[in-house]
Amino acid sequence: MNNSLLLFLTLISTFGFSQTNCWKEVSSLKSHTLAIKTDGTLWAWGTNSYGELGNNTTVSSTNPIQISSLTNWKQVSAGAEQSFAIKTDGTLWVWGRNNGDRLGVSASIDTKIPVQLGSLTTWKNVYAGTYYCLATRTNDILWGWGENSFGQLGLGTNTAVVTSPTQIGTSTWKDISAGYYITLGIKTNGTLWGWGYNANGQIGDGTVVDKNIPIQIGTATDWKQMDTGYYHSIALKNNGTLWAWGSNISGQFGNGSTTSSNSPIQIGSATDWKIASLGGEYSVATKNDNTVWSWGKNTFGQLGIGNTTNSSTPNQIGIATNWDKISASALTTYSINSNFDLYSWGQNYTTSPTTISCTSLGISNNTKEFVKIYPNPIKEIIYISNFTNIEYEIFDIIGKSVLKGKTNENQINVNSLLNGIYILKLKNEGEIFTQKFIKE
Repeated sequence: MNNSLLLFLTLISTFGFSQTNCWKEVSSLKSHTLAIKTDGTLWAWGTNSYGELGNNTTVSSTNPIQISSLTNWKQVSAGAEQSFAIKTDGTLWVWGRNNGDRLGVSASIDTKIPVQLGSLTTWKNVYAGTYYCLATRTNDILWGWGENSFGQLGLGTNTAVVTSPTQIGTSTWKDISAGYYITLGIKTNGTLWGWGYNANGQIGDGTVVDKNIPIQIGTATDWKQMDTGYYHSIALKNNGTLWAWGSNISGQFGNGSTTSSNSPIQIGSATDWKIASLGGEYSVATKNDNTVWSWGKNTFGQLGIGNTTNSSTPNQIGIATNWDKISASALTTYSINSNFDLYSWGQNYTTSPTTISCTSLGISNNTKEFVKIYPNPIKEIIYISNFTNIEYEIFDIIGKSVLKGKTNENQINVNSLLNGIYILKLKNEGEIFTQKFIKE
């Protein structure tokens, strides 16, 4: 997955903006985003409770902010409250939440700036999941560390935490996806493997039993690319066909049904799929003609099709034919086109692709930009300024509605909610306001 975000962006333009063509890489999983510009600089935005933005603070940001002045960043991967990156010199850097040394560095204290992990200069790719991380070296052998309660590191144990990079067998890997406690991988021989959390059959081995070692999925040797989200997985073969498995409760397979499967099933008959990325109960993919398509859950407009209606079949997003890279998180999607323009849609209720400019780095589509909620984090009562006669709904981080109602007062009691990250949606006379908050 490479997957959520804050309701942070304050939107500048839905149809483009000057000086936008500067973005090279983007990654988001839960509540913060990392990106690299074409000049090699590193940028971050979103939630920053544990220093995951890397700017030596715990202050969240609604706009991309530059992390140091270095220009040699090569690849980034945003995990759950953690960040990982590789520089052009092959060194690996980590920052953010480090409870139990899950970052792979000692001290068990959060790291608010990028810190080098070890001294090796042979790291090739890094893949962040939910409180764990995997990485390959230049010899394509896989290493893992962090949370391991479901066996998602593939080491043959369910040791709660692995505190330093540990080699995972001797196989060589072409592609890896780290998701919600589940890992998928394609070996250099084209075979598909899965391990970790499997309650919804998202590993794809025909069972719903967790696995703590890599398990081969079928016998095919022509797998090209794959991704795993929260509860479902997807993969493409060399012939351009698309396959999905796991939970399909919101139509995230794209086959016109909501029937789940614990083994891969082909989605339609098309043979021109190019790249796929998964979010929380939704899927996004590009075709060979560089169009982008989406399907599944759409509560926050994360499908990018101009509405918030779920869809169990693929829908083309706009008419552009120059989409290059995609990164779907829990509730928001990012995509970079061939001109290096970065677009976002979803969670902040922008239901169509919206430009993130290189100069005015932010977004806003709320009709009442002066609406504020406080305090944040919240213990019991949300207070709301400049918004009355409210119809409200609160969603958890994967888009499930957990509380809704109406109030004539400027406050909402959220004492019944468990601690965690939520999204508040307010409606009044056709106007909509959305904001992320933390319940403590």
